[in-house]
Amino acid sequence: MHAIGQGIVERRLNPARPIMILAENGIDHGLLVLGAMHVGIPVAPVSTAYARMSQDFGKLKYIYDLLQPGVIYVDEADRYTSALEKIGAGKVEVIASRGSLPGRRVTAFSSLLDVRPSPQ
Repeated sequence: MHAIGQGIVERRLNPARPIMILAENGIDHGLLVLGAMHVGIPVAPVSTAYARMSQDFGKLKYIYDLLQPGVIYVDEADRYTSALEKIGAGKVEVIASRGSLPGRRVTAFSSLLDVRPSPQ
C-alpha cells in the first residue's frame, strides 16, 4: 500500500488532478483506490460501459473534461484504445494492469509496487 501511495505522490496528483479509473472491479483496481486514499488523492471510478458500448464516447468525454485527471488507470489497455483516443487523453499518463496502446507509452501497474516509500 505504501509503495502505491508513493507512486501516486511522485506523479504530483492532487484534488484538481485526480485518478480516473476505467476498469472492471479487480485487485489492482482496489489496491490503487486504497493507495490513493492513503495519500489523500481523489479517485473517480467510471463505468466501463461508457468506453465499451458507446459509439461516440460523449458521456466519457464529458466525464474526462469535468475531472481533468492527472492519471487514467485501465485494467486492460487494449480494450480502451479507441475510447482514450476519442476523448483526447493523449497527454495523460495511462497506468494499466495488462496490455498496451499503439503508439504511446503505458505505465505497468506492477511498476507502482517497485517504488520505495519516502517520508513524503
